[in-house]
Amino acid sequence: MTAETSPEPQEPEFKPEPIPPYVAPGPTIPEPAPAPVVQFGETAPPSTSPWPQPSPEPLPAVQPPPIFDPTTVESGTPPPGNGVFTVAPLSPREPAPASPPPPPVSVAAPVAPPKPTTDEEAKAHNDARRFARLLVSEIKLYNEAKVTEGRINRDLYDRLKEDIDRSRQMYDKRVNPIVAAKFDYFYDELVSSLAEGDASRLGADCPGPVLVQPE
Repeated sequence: MTAETSPEPQEPEFKPEPIPPYVAPGPTIPEPAPAPVVQFGETAPPSTSPWPQPSPEPLPAVQPPPIFDPTTVESGTPPPGNGVFTVAPLSPREPAPASPPPPPVSVAAPVAPPKPTTDEEAKAHNDARRFARLLVSEIKLYNEAKVTEGRINRDLYDRLKEDIDRSRQMYDKRVNPIVAAKFDYFYDELVSSLAEGDASRLGADCPGPVLVQPE
């Protein structure tokens, strides 16, 4: 019989590892020391920080603003300093006096209508009165704003001259000559209705009552 040979032992395989590059150690940065607590009235100790400290700069002196005299503004002199000034309180302004209303204009008052002696004359007076009332009513109807302003300013005739003169011509053509010689119902209606009983509201340029004598 042949003897069995034992296997030879195997050596472990060795793999070299790379060596890291050499880095030289740098300077170490010290940690900043905490600032000391300074009480009011004490002087702060000198800093022990390795970093350079900036030197404190002196603060500029603050000049008080000049006091402004308001009389210099009235004379045309500009205010001194940087424009900061105090202004004296103003006295209260007195209200302007209201303008007085225009004085009333004296206008001749109309004569009272006469009493008719006959029925025919009475009818002629009534017709003239109604026609004058119709003419003045139309003036008021188509000129409401002018009538209101004319009553306040006492210049109704100046504002309504064209309408009043045209109505006057129509009245003179239609009225009975007997009535026209005794009473002017058109003017009477202007005073009582258009001017609300105040003849001065018609104005100084308004003609007075017209009495036409028969030829």
